[in-house]
Amino acid sequence: MKLWQKLSIDWPCALGDWLWAVLMMAPAIWLDKLTWRRARHIALRCAILVLLLMCVQQIVAMDMTFLFAIDAATWELLAAVAFLAARGQLIQTVRVTTRLFDFAVHKCLAKRPRSSSRQRRNANAPRRKGGIKQSDEDPAAAFGASRQLAYAW
Repeated sequence: MKLWQKLSIDWPCALGDWLWAVLMMAPAIWLDKLTWRRARHIALRCAILVLLLMCVQQIVAMDMTFLFAIDAATWELLAAVAFLAARGQLIQTVRVTTRLFDFAVHKCLAKRPRSSSRQRRNANAPRRKGGIKQSDEDPAAAFGASRQLAYAW
């Protein structure tokens, strides 16, 4: 009978007394001794504890955040570098094309007077017409300016 009384009455009563002391009386005593100064101190400690827990949460989650941020920044950086490289190549291509085009135009202008058909004059023709005597080697008046332009380059 003593074992039955110990298991059914004494131990549950002891557990109930302990729970009453820990869960009900300890907070009541703590509240009785609580002053405003101590309440502020406890509130400050709780706030600091909450901030520290938030910092820990940020540090734990920071690996994935940094991974995604670095990934996004890397793609933006690579796009900017590729854009600048393409822009530089395009500018260089336009410059080379312009230079080749100018070279071809000047070569055509330089060859134009030589390749054009000139009619040889009679040596006596200027005297008969009363004009100024010109040599056969001088270019015609229409091509003189373009020939000088071509040789200037």
